[in-house]
Amino acid sequence: MLIRTRRHVPYLLLALLALVLAARPAGAQAPSSSVNLNAYHCPAGYDQVSDCTKLEGVVVGVTQDGQPLGEITTSASEGAELDVMFGAAIQLELLSGQPAGTVLEPATLNFDAAEGVNAVTLIFVDQEAQTPPPPHSDTNALVVQALVCPVAYAGDNYARDCPGESGIEATVMRDADGFAVTQTTGADGIVGFQGLGEGTYTVELGVPGDFADFQTVCGTPDGFEPRQVTNPNTNRIGVYLGPNEELTCTFFVIPVDAKGETTPTPTQPATSEPTPTPTKVATGGPVKALPSTGAGVTDADGFGSLILLVSAGLVLALAGAVTVKRRQI
Repeated sequence: MLIRTRRHVPYLLLALLALVLAARPAGAQAPSSSVNLNAYHCPAGYDQVSDCTKLEGVVVGVTQDGQPLGEITTSASEGAELDVMFGAAIQLELLSGQPAGTVLEPATLNFDAAEGVNAVTLIFVDQEAQTPPPPHSDTNALVVQALVCPVAYAGDNYARDCPGESGIEATVMRDADGFAVTQTTGADGIVGFQGLGEGTYTVELGVPGDFADFQTVCGTPDGFEPRQVTNPNTNRIGVYLGPNEELTCTFFVIPVDAKGETTPTPTQPATSEPTPTPTKVATGGPVKALPSTGAGVTDADGFGSLILLVSAGLVLALAGAVTVKRRQI
């Protein structure tokens, strides 16, 4: 009898295990989990979701533990739902349906599936109509003066001897972003650039450096304090323009002698007689040529005297010949 019982022990254990499994409560099964998706279209500056409109047709792809699981498409009436595995790593990706001109607010699109419903809400907000500020949105100004001096000028009173020249192009470029604007000087040789904004600028005068020498000076109206510039005394200088500042940069243009003679080194313009700060912005006209530089002087009087001397010599020679002939006769 004992031997027979030992033989049936394995069968008894299996029967007990089956009874245990059969008696296991339903609550011990793996928890259920799902993703519930809603989408809203909200106006700019909204306060709460009640100010928004529920969206339908927003499609979101669902990935579970790195494997594609399916898609969820939102409904205008109730949240769209998709069953997922409890504890799985869920990743959501917006596929389509975002309204034009909206921005998706930050949302949790990657999470581990918790027990029950995992609610996800997508909120699309209208972008506010914004006009990008122009690159010249400050209240400062840069005034450029083009004053043309006599050919090979070497004097020391630039303000008196160098009048303004119209029609010369002046270009101002902001070094930080390359924004540039070009205008031409008016009848007084002045052109103004309003509201450029703070920054370092390259100021270029449209007179080639091969045809002229330059003296440059920049300063503010209050005392015309000289401002340090880079690449001074050329047709292309660099200068800093502060916020709400008015700065005047004057180019004294000294045309090169057309006869090819070396231009004397000019005297630095005196700052004791500042150039008046202009009060208007000139639009200017078409670019004109610089004043005539001349092409040398012709000694017409000397040449005429030479002709007279030659003529007189010929007359004397003829008279001598006549006298000799008469004597021979």
